[in-house]
Amino acid sequence: MRYSVIKADIRKDRQRILSIWGRNFTDVPQERYGWFYENNPYGQALSWLVTDQKTNSVVGSTALFPRRMNLNGKKALAGIAADFAVNQDHRSLSAALKLQKAVISWCKENKVELIYGFPNEQSEAVLLRVGYKKLGEVKRLAKLLKTKSKLKRYLPRSGVILFSIPLDFIFAIFSKERSYAKSDNLEIELPHRFDERFDSLWEEAKSRFGVIGERTGQYLNWKYVDNPHKKYHIFSLAEKKGKKIWGYVVFYLQDNNCFVVDLLYLNSDFALKSLLTQFILFLRKKRVDSISILILGPPSLVKNLKAFGFHSRKENSKVFIYIRGKSPHFPLVMNEENWFLLEGDRDI
Repeated sequence: MRYSVIKADIRKDRQRILSIWGRNFTDVPQERYGWFYENNPYGQALSWLVTDQKTNSVVGSTALFPRRMNLNGKKALAGIAADFAVNQDHRSLSAALKLQKAVISWCKENKVELIYGFPNEQSEAVLLRVGYKKLGEVKRLAKLLKTKSKLKRYLPRSGVILFSIPLDFIFAIFSKERSYAKSDNLEIELPHRFDERFDSLWEEAKSRFGVIGERTGQYLNWKYVDNPHKKYHIFSLAEKKGKKIWGYVVFYLQDNNCFVVDLLYLNSDFALKSLLTQFILFLRKKRVDSISILILGPPSLVKNLKAFGFHSRKENSKVFIYIRGKSPHFPLVMNEENWFLLEGDRDI
């Protein structure tokens, strides 16, 4: 079969793109289109369609979402590669390669510094063929707060009741967050939106990381507060006097488990440890069963999470990068330890 690729018009080609979603994505709500494709604060999404030349029908699509990055203190335009799908009866290498080559060609012409994405196994070979490189594997770190759900797998109900209460008590008493020295100058806030204080936090914290996506209040409100299909919560730690933000956590709850999707903190281990301490104690009061975080990046953050009792869990997600070999940022970007990448940095 012979295929052609065209650059889509986000508004005019909405239904054609959604038709590809309907055939290939079972868990992506259509409400995401207006929010993520049309209202991104960094600009509308870019999309490409591949058509069967014989029938002139759209058989696949892919997208690139603009994201402003901070690379060693310098602003750079990046793209998040996502929504790559080809209908089952056209899943030849030809159609998929044409789509991805069109994306790469456009990025070269428009000086997009880098592209990153989280491909599935079926897409990895195609991305490698067009010049992507594997950056690394994402880690999932988790901390058990209550033992009841785990004990259910091995004990009858009476045994769960008998052992879970004393075990929970022991784990809580000897946990890192119980013993960490707390500052009387800080207080918990649970804001409904991100205000200008979070812009100040971003400006102060961004220099700590080599490669990090911009986290201004405008971006955070769009990504989490205005998200049409998932309810996120904001936890922040602020000074009692002056109300300066020391750090925040964005999370959602599912089946009484907490999933952290984003966090940021001032440039000190004390700020990070204070944030982790108060957040974990907050979840304990809410009687949450566990907390987990998906992360690729700074060894210092991973080290601190493990010190607070987080343990590695199996996670198959990988990060792939496209960046020109002659780019001055190539050594920086291709070292995964320079990245600060969390679940919220994905396209969903």
